[in-house]
Amino acid sequence: MIKHKTKFIDDVSKESLRRKTDSTGLTLPNQIDVDSVRSGTTLQHSLSETVPKPSTEENTLKMNPIFSAESLEGVDQYEGTASNIWHMYIGDHKARTNSYRQWICNILRTNKCERVLDAATGTGIDSEMLVEEGFRVTSVDNSENMLLKAKELRSKKKLDENFDRWSIYQANWLNLEEDLRKVGELDNSLFDAVILLGNSFSHLLSEDLQCKAIESFRKVLRPGGLLIIDHRNYDVAMNGDRVSQKSCFYNGSNIESVDTYMIAKNGKFIMVILDYFIKVAKTAKSSTETKNFKLFFYPISLAQMTTNLTECFKPSSLETFGDFQPISETKETPSYYCHVVRK
Repeated sequence: MIKHKTKFIDDVSKESLRRKTDSTGLTLPNQIDVDSVRSGTTLQHSLSETVPKPSTEENTLKMNPIFSAESLEGVDQYEGTASNIWHMYIGDHKARTNSYRQWICNILRTNKCERVLDAATGTGIDSEMLVEEGFRVTSVDNSENMLLKAKELRSKKKLDENFDRWSIYQANWLNLEEDLRKVGELDNSLFDAVILLGNSFSHLLSEDLQCKAIESFRKVLRPGGLLIIDHRNYDVAMNGDRVSQKSCFYNGSNIESVDTYMIAKNGKFIMVILDYFIKVAKTAKSSTETKNFKLFFYPISLAQMTTNLTECFKPSSLETFGDFQPISETKETPSYYCHVVRK
């Protein structure tokens, strides 16, 4: 199996971070002062180069997205290169969803879930699969760029009655109930299930924000409803091992490499920067070139996620899977953990 290259900031004396810029203008610094980073005193200054510079007074109020709640509204990490070539990172749509289609559909049907909110829609692949399976799907995401891809996907099947009633909106996890009420999605009933697949939840860069979002998901669920939410297995990276590059969610043949930077402050990991390199064709007949983009995540451990769900969701039951297998039956180290949480 191909693996991530995991890099720790404390190892920067051995290998200084390369500067690469994508279409969003986000960059990684050339060098970070090793002694300063190890002391934990200048981390934010060292990372300040990753934040686009404000151009107006209005933008100034929305900057520093890496360290504040404004990240949900101020910066779309999927603008430009990421959204344009995300399908190459995913790989074949059917191959992806077939790896967990039966698993998630069995859970939803067993629990009499008909109305599903896909709260991490992205380009719409999971929503499309659920619509095909006959579920009534509402899809939301905070990225306009990704939602455009989902709407394109829906338009290709608009003559299908099931796809005609597939609703897609932009919404913020922290204001989810309010955003859904504005468009009438909660006028008649709450949702039977809320799903977030593909490591989207890790974009919330603090435990406080994660707890607020979990509370928001709970508010839009009926009693007995399900929250199905996942995250990468960051434990292996925090323990100094490598995180798998390919997984059930992302298995594209165009993946060249994904470098993983683990950022620590005062001995605690507070951020993961994934640096993606995807091969694309220059033209239909010419050789390939490599496109690059970066995404920022919070390294959620399995223990911390379990605590967050227990304390913030207050579930009547919680079951955790590793790559869609019960933890007790998982033979290899999982790439992803998925939690099924009942209200």
